[in-house]
Amino acid sequence: MNDQLRVGRLATGSLVLAWLLVACGSAATPATPATPAGSGSAGSAGASVAAGPSVSLPPDAPVSQDPVSPGTGGGSGNGADPGAKDVVPRPGQLDVRPIPAETIKATLEGRAVTLTITWLSGVEPCSILDSIVIDRGDHRFAVTLREGHGPQEIACIMIGETHRTVVALGELPAGTYTVVDAVGGAAPIEVTVP
Repeated sequence: MNDQLRVGRLATGSLVLAWLLVACGSAATPATPATPAGSGSAGSAGASVAAGPSVSLPPDAPVSQDPVSPGTGGGSGNGADPGAKDVVPRPGQLDVRPIPAETIKATLEGRAVTLTITWLSGVEPCSILDSIVIDRGDHRFAVTLREGHGPQEIACIMIGETHRTVVALGELPAGTYTVVDAVGGAAPIEVTVP
C-alpha cells in the first residue's frame, strides 16, 4: 500500500512539474511578434499606417523618435501638447483623490484668463477626471485636479495618457496673479492682466 501511495505521489508531482514547465515556457514566449513603432493602429482615431520592414532592436536600445506622430494622438491639437486627450470633469467618480498637474498655461483674451492644464493619467474607466477645485486668494489661484474611477469592477492596465482640460477663471481686475498646482506637480506661473 505504501509503495502505491509513493508511486501515485511521484506521478502527481511529475505531472505538476511538467505542467509548470509548459505554462512558464509558453508565458515567456510571445505568441505574435511585436509591432514596430509606426506600423499598425495609430491610436483611437481608427487610422492605420502600412507596416514597414520589421526592425529588431536590443531591449535596452534608446528610442530615437516619438512613438506617436503629431496629429495622431487623439487630442484636438489646440496648443502645446498635440497628443493630449481633451477631457472635461465628470463628477460622481469613486475613490476621488488629488493628482498633480504636469503643466499649467494661461491665455488672456482682454481681461479674461483661461488655464490649460495637462497631466499624466491612466485610461478610462480606471482614471476619470472628477472635478477641478480652484482656491482663490489675494492675487493667487491654487488649482487641484481630482481624479477617481468609474463604478465598474475591472482590472486596470498600466498605460499612461497625457490629458488636457481648460478652466476659465473669468475676467480679472488688472494686476499680476500667481497660479499654482496645489498638489505641487506643475511649476507655478504668473499672469499679468492689463
